[in-house]
Amino acid sequence: MEKATYSLSALKQCKEFIRKNRWSTRLKAEHNSRCAEVNVLFASCQKLLNYVMFQPDLSPAYDYHQMVSSKKCTKKQLDNQLRVCHSYAETQISLIEKDILDGSVDSIS
Repeated sequence: MEKATYSLSALKQCKEFIRKNRWSTRLKAEHNSRCAEVNVLFASCQKLLNYVMFQPDLSPAYDYHQMVSSKKCTKKQLDNQLRVCHSYAETQISLIEKDILDGSVDSIS
């Protein structure tokens, strides 16, 4: 079976997207724009890395979008789901980096 191969520059770019994204809100209404930003981030990383775990409708970004769209959730619930999205994105990048270091996957510049 062929190993997955990840571009180090794409990985760096995704890390930068995650770092620059805004992961908090002051007002509940701000979750609409954060949700759009999270979906763009996940879609961008999925495209750059060709990594299905970033596909917006297979990740916590989907749940966050559903929660924001329903307008039934409290700000606290939305804040928590936004933190889940942030943690998930960072964890996925860390897992890819770990797999590159231990040789489970290949990397290219």
